[in-house]
Amino acid sequence: MTHVGVSQFPGGQVATTKQLICLANSRKHRGRCIAGIDIKSNTWIRPISSRPGHEVSESERTYQNGAEPRMLDVISMQLLRPRQSGYQRENWILDSSVRWTKLGQIGWADLYRMEQHPTQLWINSGDSTARGLNDRVPVEREGEITDSLKLIRVDSLRINGGSTLRRKQGPRCTGRIPSRGIRLHIKSNRLHLRRKVQKARHRYLQAGRVLPDSEPG
Repeated sequence: MTHVGVSQFPGGQVATTKQLICLANSRKHRGRCIAGIDIKSNTWIRPISSRPGHEVSESERTYQNGAEPRMLDVISMQLLRPRQSGYQRENWILDSSVRWTKLGQIGWADLYRMEQHPTQLWINSGDSTARGLNDRVPVEREGEITDSLKLIRVDSLRINGGSTLRRKQGPRCTGRIPSRGIRLHIKSNRLHLRRKVQKARHRYLQAGRVLPDSEPG
């Protein structure tokens, strides 16, 4: 791994170099939402733009060769400052003048060692959307949430495409967190899941044990 340091820019603005293991690359407005775990601090970081929607554009996230960040990539990036937005306390403003660099990639064995074991998923309020389960948190209880990203293992994952794809929404995923007895029915913004469901002959895809990341709606 390379050196993690601090850079001084004209005008006194200071950028910090972070090395993230990429664990999320999903749709967000007209860009993407990228997030991962910082190698040095072992904490989640979500690089965001300074635009109102905070989406990360193609020019801000692609490598020098034009490649898109992939799951388990180790990425070096320049970040300017933390920028909490509601329950999203992992947000950092990215430095759009410096391109990201891929340093390598970790394996699944490394990922399993980073697995988190929360006693509950956010506040488990029992509040759900019409087509979901445990996928929403009441606004008045937002202050009780201390993070918005987790790396957890689920026993299995059922991906339901159905009519949601025709309405240009993400596929919905059903899973259960082992030993916690928590069932989830959440929407996914993962582009590769959408493509897999579209190519499948059936409305459903069934996966084995997986480590998803998600956030409350």
